[in-house]
Amino acid sequence: MTQRFSLGLDAWGSTESFVHFDDSEDRIVIQNSTDVEPQIEANKTAATNWDGFSCTRESREIADIPVAVIHQWLIEDGIDVFAFNRDPSVRRKVLRRLRDPDYRHLRSSSGQV
Repeated sequence: MTQRFSLGLDAWGSTESFVHFDDSEDRIVIQNSTDVEPQIEANKTAATNWDGFSCTRESREIADIPVAVIHQWLIEDGIDVFAFNRDPSVRRKVLRRLRDPDYRHLRSSSGQV
């Protein structure tokens, strides 16, 4: 019989963790559930109202990718977003995703990527 217990929300109130105890298979599974919708909505607003540049115009934010999506890309596709500046192949893969209309909601500014 499987029992499920909530471990509560993280410090930011966006990720809830659950523990599943499975007596029949003698194992424990930890599940995280994240609501990315507020971040997606903030990206949509920013993309229509902001060009992404800093006040000094020295840097530009092009996307704000939820940690849950970063984790999904790593697990499903082997894309380590944190290697963006170190690995040209990762850079190409991430930029390709950000140009894809299916991922436009991750963009936080307009313009070319």
